[in-house]
Amino acid sequence: MHGVKRINLTEELRAEKEKKEAIQVDRFRNLSSTIEKLKTGKDTNQDLLKSLSEQLTMNPDLTTSYNLRRSIIKDKGYIEDEWNQELNFTLQLLTSNPKSYPLWQHRSWILKQIDKDEYYQKELNLTYKLLSMDKRNFHGWSYRREILDILNERLSLTSIEDLYFKEWEYLTMMINSDISNYSAWHQRRTLLVYYIESTQLTKIPEGTLKKLITKECDYIYQAIFTDAEDQSVWNYMKWFVSDERVLSILGNEELNTAVDKYLEAMREINEDELEFSNKLNKWCTLMMLFLTENYSKEITKVEKIDLLESLKKSDPLRINRYQEMIDKIE
Repeated sequence: MHGVKRINLTEELRAEKEKKEAIQVDRFRNLSSTIEKLKTGKDTNQDLLKSLSEQLTMNPDLTTSYNLRRSIIKDKGYIEDEWNQELNFTLQLLTSNPKSYPLWQHRSWILKQIDKDEYYQKELNLTYKLLSMDKRNFHGWSYRREILDILNERLSLTSIEDLYFKEWEYLTMMINSDISNYSAWHQRRTLLVYYIESTQLTKIPEGTLKKLITKECDYIYQAIFTDAEDQSVWNYMKWFVSDERVLSILGNEELNTAVDKYLEAMREINEDELEFSNKLNKWCTLMMLFLTENYSKEITKVEKIDLLESLKKSDPLRINRYQEMIDKIE
């Protein structure tokens, strides 16, 4: 799965693997039983926290265990050193289990209890490291947006400008290194809207909003040639040419010029794809249909039917939908 070659185990290795798994299951059951007993005892919080730590190390997705852990921590009244120990504990879990919802939620809860700006700044740096290990970890990206939103409410305007300026550069770097990073494209969209809607910001990439939007037109153009098979950039393009906030800055004349340029590029991509694989690129073709329909670009019935016929081959799961569209044209 996902490019990892399956290893065929011998009977001896399989038996050894099953034995280890059985030991783990027994250990987990014993831990669960111990935790239930400790919950009813008095002055057992430290032992209970220790057992919960071991249990969560084995399985970091146990929401009820985090809830119990938080309840104990509140009763104990943690000081800063203890909060740091709790952060270190969750960091150890994140390095081996970076896609656990309850784990990310618990770490977010810890930061809110500490409630200090410097911790949120450090946390932003931590997401740099975690996302460098897995660029497409959407849990990490969601958490990063949460931290940015909190800092946005706390920092001065100058600090916010610097923060988001660096974020734009970071997103460009992440997308350039992996065009398929859907989370980075989504974050770029969120940040672009923020720049458009914020009336106080003066430090903007490319100098002005108009230049930023115009440069983004070219950035999308280059991106579709990088990997025309990837859906991320096509989704971003569809949003970009449809969003009223973007279009209000770009203007009708520049929008029409951009759309014409995109359509020309798509025809070129499809010609290459047809020559290479004897079929048109699915995402490219869908975007061509979208642009021609929404921006009144000239396209003959024959060309439109040819595009839909090609989609029937490249996207057979939706063959009935495309046939229905062909029937309407005819």
